Amino acid sequence: MILEIKKILEENDVAYVYHPKSENLPVDKIDIELIIENYPPNLPNKIELIFVPGIEEATKGLSLLQFYSILNLKINEKEAIKVDLMRLMSDINYTLAAGAFILNLNEDNIYLKYNLAIDQSQENKDLELKISRTIWLISRHFDVYTKLFVQINNETLTYNEIKTKGII
Repeated sequence: MILEIKKILEENDVAYVYHPKSENLPVDKIDIELIIENYPPNLPNKIELIFVPGIEEATKGLSLLQFYSILNLKINEKEAIKVDLMRLMSDINYTLAAGAFILNLNEDNIYLKYNLAIDQSQENKDLELKISRTIWLISRHFDVYTKLFVQINNETLTYNEIKTKGII
C-alpha cells in the first residue's frame, strides 16, 4: 500500500523521501515536505506517513494511514504557558474536522496527528483525492494555528487575549 502512496505523490509532483523498513525503523515511512509561505525555518518542515502495523488483521482489511507532524518548538518551562497551550489546543481540536493537536509533556513538543482509514478489500479509486486533501488540510492547520502556539510559548500573547480578541 505504501507503494501506491509513493506513486500518487510522484504523479502529483509532491516532493517526498521514502524510508524503507529497517533495523531502526519498524515500518516503511514517507516524509512529505510541509510548505507554508513566510514560515520560520525551525517550525514543522515535514509530514510523516506510516501505515499503523497490525491493523489489517484486527479489522479484516482496513488499513490505518497515519499522518504525523511535529512542531519543532522548545516548549516554555512555565506551567502557566503549558496550561495556556493545552487550553488553546483543546479549543482548536474541538473545531477541527479531522486530526488533533497534542502537547506531549514528556517530550516537550506539539504534534498534529491524523489517521486515514483505507479499506484494502475495495478498489481505492479516490485514494489520490484523499491523500492530497489530507496533506492540504494538515498544511492549512499548521498555517492557521502554529503562529498562535508560538506566540503563547514566547509569551507575546496569552490564551485569554486570544479568546477576548476572538482570534479563534
